[in-house]
Amino acid sequence: MTKKRKKKDSPETLPTLRDDAKEEVLPFLDEAESLYQEFALLLESTFEFTSEPISPLIERLLTLPERAQSALLNQLVIEKKDKSLEVITHLTGKGEGLDLVIVNSLAILPEPKSAEILQKMYRQSPNKDVTKAIKKALHRLKTQGIRVDELEPTADTEPVWRSPPTPQPQAYLSSIDPVGVRVVWLVQPSPGKGLKIFQAVLSETRGIIEFDALEAPRKWLRQLLERAKVNRMLVVEGDYSYAQFLIEEGYQKNQDQKRNPPPSYLEWRGVIGTTLSTPPQSLIYQLLKVEEIKADPNLLARSADLHQLPEFQPWALPHEKAEKYIARGKEATESRILLTPRQQKERLDTIFLEAVEELFREEERALYKRRLEEMAYLLHKTQREEEAKKALAAALGLGPDGLSSHQHPFVETLVKKSIDLPVISEKEEKDEPEGLSLIVKPGERD
Repeated sequence: MTKKRKKKDSPETLPTLRDDAKEEVLPFLDEAESLYQEFALLLESTFEFTSEPISPLIERLLTLPERAQSALLNQLVIEKKDKSLEVITHLTGKGEGLDLVIVNSLAILPEPKSAEILQKMYRQSPNKDVTKAIKKALHRLKTQGIRVDELEPTADTEPVWRSPPTPQPQAYLSSIDPVGVRVVWLVQPSPGKGLKIFQAVLSETRGIIEFDALEAPRKWLRQLLERAKVNRMLVVEGDYSYAQFLIEEGYQKNQDQKRNPPPSYLEWRGVIGTTLSTPPQSLIYQLLKVEEIKADPNLLARSADLHQLPEFQPWALPHEKAEKYIARGKEATESRILLTPRQQKERLDTIFLEAVEELFREEERALYKRRLEEMAYLLHKTQREEEAKKALAAALGLGPDGLSSHQHPFVETLVKKSIDLPVISEKEEKDEPEGLSLIVKPGERD
């Protein structure tokens, strides 16, 4: 039986996407369908529709590939009609890719409100691809009988001719993986050739470990962000001079450790340049105030929650450092000497404290302080301000006047999941039967 083809001009929805999805989109379909149901329930609720309940849903929407975003919003406007616009008004301005998806979805909803949203986006968007798509969408609505007011020239489209602005270089930063490796991209406009891209893979301990220079068309940036979503890597735009510093810092680490940097980096180092002579603060300090973070002790107290985020779930201390304590924990729980739950817990607590003391000394504290500062910036740039505050609080808690390592909630959870110690519950301690232990304690001899 042949599969029924969808019409060429039919908008793609979640059911048709599932029938025709490529392999890289399939892992996101369940999340897209779940998200659609939550948007639909929110629209049907009797509560006043505000940005507060929709913010977590927007964060999840931004993690989807653009094709899944498009299918979700198309289905929303087709099934919920003008009511769907209550959701869409909260989604605009979250990024070029999502704005293009919104424009195409609004084009299939012939409602006056659709035209109003598109005209507002036209006035506010600085992106030429988006404004061009908006003009096409408005023309389509006009042919369906929707009144469309004449577009007013924006600040970037004044009717008088002037020379085009010089394209500015851009920088993009990835999240940091469990072993402290990230990718930094410097993107320079190349007249007549698209973009010149410098890609550096940086280790926080070893410096530059890979470097590539390539030419690419301008659509490369959108493709980069799309690939990042598919590979579940967080990528955000960052300050260009700060990205230059990160690469130069990596080179200095190569020098300090007498490691040869990639030859391609030496070839392009003069072109990349560096504008910073002294180490700058992490970019997060431009967005959050230290005094406010320190004034809220709950942020540090809840910093262990960060380990539940996808970006932090894989984080663990190196196995070669932790394996000694993994073996001791296994020995404590599998010992042939019968121990009560309380005695087991005491042994495991001792193992944990010794592990923290050895695995989280000053060098590791400084390393994780910097790593958490960098991750705080990425969280903030992806509209997760509360999580960004927790990450910065955890970083500050590793500073000179911070908590000791074994009292630090983020560190405690990191070490525990790294050495995989079992948890002895309070109930097991209270239910401990008398006379079970074969260990004779001081004062118990006859």
